[in-house]
Amino acid sequence: MADFHAQIEQARDRITEYQRQIEESYRAIGRRVLESPPEGASAALSELIDKIRRIDETSQGYNALISRIREIENRMTEIKEQLGSDGEQIRRIERENSAYYESIGEAAYEHYRRNPEVAGHYGAVFQPVVDIHDELSSIAQEIKAAEDELTRKSFFDKVVVRGRLALLRTRQANKEGNIPKLFYRIGERIVRTELPNEIDSSDLNQAMEPYRENARRVQEIEKRQFDLEQERERLATELEEAGAARRPAKRIREIESLRAENKERRSELLTELGKRALEIDNVVDRSTPEATTIESAKEKLSAEEQRIERLEAAIAVDQLESRIGQITEEIEQKNGRVSELRKEVTQLKKQKTQLESDRDQAIERRGGIEELDDGLH
Repeated sequence: MADFHAQIEQARDRITEYQRQIEESYRAIGRRVLESPPEGASAALSELIDKIRRIDETSQGYNALISRIREIENRMTEIKEQLGSDGEQIRRIERENSAYYESIGEAAYEHYRRNPEVAGHYGAVFQPVVDIHDELSSIAQEIKAAEDELTRKSFFDKVVVRGRLALLRTRQANKEGNIPKLFYRIGERIVRTELPNEIDSSDLNQAMEPYRENARRVQEIEKRQFDLEQERERLATELEEAGAARRPAKRIREIESLRAENKERRSELLTELGKRALEIDNVVDRSTPEATTIESAKEKLSAEEQRIERLEAAIAVDQLESRIGQITEEIEQKNGRVSELRKEVTQLKKQKTQLESDRDQAIERRGGIEELDDGLH
């Protein structure tokens, strides 16, 4: 019986294969009819062809949408990386530009010092350096006076004058040390004004040239950033319209599921189209390899189905015979028990007969029961 079960499984596998051959042959016929519809095709055939073509159009739309979502995702990643790179490049250029502020401020100040009327309305920008130069000039005069005084003083008075000179020179050094910082601040402010374009100074132009070149680079980068931001907004809008704004991967899975349903439905319709073309419309030559395969596979499939019926009947016979054997054995067991019970009944009957004989003898010896009761009184 176990072997019959195995044979049934093998037969079912062959049936599955024959069904696959039949379905694939129908689909092959359907594809050929779809590519070259016969003239004067029936309404049913034409309807199937239209349905398949509509499915194909929908599937193409799904494919294009999936490709576009992935393309947008990749482009959004590129834009994010480019914006990050551009931002870092701008910060690097700005750090580089900060090294030019001092020379720009110094050149602008020198032009202002020589031409105060040209850049007069920027006077407040340069005033801190003007003030510090005035202080340095005053300190220099005090130092000169102290040095002259030093030649005229006595030894003890010279000690006091030298102390004052030391303080003055310290003040002078501190003031001079502050000048580069003031030039830096001037340069930092001047580059944000129109002064470098308003005055004709070769020194200032020379000092500004590397800054201007960097500014042009920054402008180009910022223009690219603006364009990228605009593109990112357009792409984000497109993703939103495609229903993929928040979770593109999930949306792609949804579309892929719809596409899979479409594919399955198309396969079913192609099979139906092949059947209609071969059996109903009779527009396909029955001698084609596909038609031959279908007929052969159907015959084999039918034979396998009949074989399965016989194998299942064989299994049923084995099961029934096994059950009949079990019942026969049970009957024999019960019949054996019946024989034993009959013997027991015979023995019991003998015992009963003996007991009844013994009872009758005892009654005879006893006599009447009333007489026994009278004797008690």
